[in-house]
Amino acid sequence: MDWQPRTASNVSVKGVNVTHNRWYKSETAVLSSIIGTSGFYTNSQVVDPLRTISSGISDVHCEGQCPAVLRTSPLRSYGF
Repeated sequence: MDWQPRTASNVSVKGVNVTHNRWYKSETAVLSSIIGTSGFYTNSQVVDPLRTISSGISDVHCEGQCPAVLRTSPLRSYGF
């Protein structure tokens, strides 16, 4: 993955079953959700407000202590 801003559309996540995970606390440096990205680790000044992400999430199950399903960082551009 790289950190170039881009648009992602028609992304669909359906039928995810997490039976084991190593999540134990929320941190910004480590991915703290089932779906999402961690914060920037390179030039955080590269933001393109014209880029968008649209997606649908359904049928997600997680056993035991689990992180958030989706994590967003407003005013950030993501690499996919």
